Amino acid sequence: RHKLAGMVNLKGKRCEQDGCNRVPSFNFEGIKRGKWCSVHKEEGMVNVKTKICEAPDCRKQPLFNYSGRKVKYCASHREEGMINVKNKTCYWRRGTETCTKIPNFNFFGEPRGKYCAAHKEKGMVSVYRRHCHVAGCGRRPVLGKGEMVATYCAMHCADPKNPVRLPTTLAGG
Repeated sequence: RHKLAGMVNLKGKRCEQDGCNRVPSFNFEGIKRGKWCSVHKEEGMVNVKTKICEAPDCRKQPLFNYSGRKVKYCASHREEGMINVKNKTCYWRRGTETCTKIPNFNFFGEPRGKYCAAHKEKGMVSVYRRHCHVAGCGRRPVLGKGEMVATYCAMHCADPKNPVRLPTTLAGG
């Protein structure tokens, strides 16, 4: 966030490849300390820094366990009644009933989702998709004026006589 171009991390561990300043996360299975980065890892090495599913022979990242416990299993190996305990969940509550979906919606300008699509409040927009550059407009951008990234919705296009329609992948969707 605050480092400037050319700065390197002097305190943390670095990949053992000469001249590489990346964080090491890879080594052979069973060894806990990473020695190599993803670029310089050797064949057969695995990511030893990221926790993996506790099911035998599974290398996926775990997200699930029973409420109040640490992650243990991936989605494929979770047991009945297990929920996603890694990610924040929808803020919706009704008595003791809660929603376990990942929140994607909040009011325009807010940095994080607070509610899922089913429980969003009126006026909330998806905070993880791009929106028209006009303040308060929650529409998805599909038009630009020669830019490679869509910046305006059809209603607020900067040059309505000469709009550039961009593919939806560039428009944030």
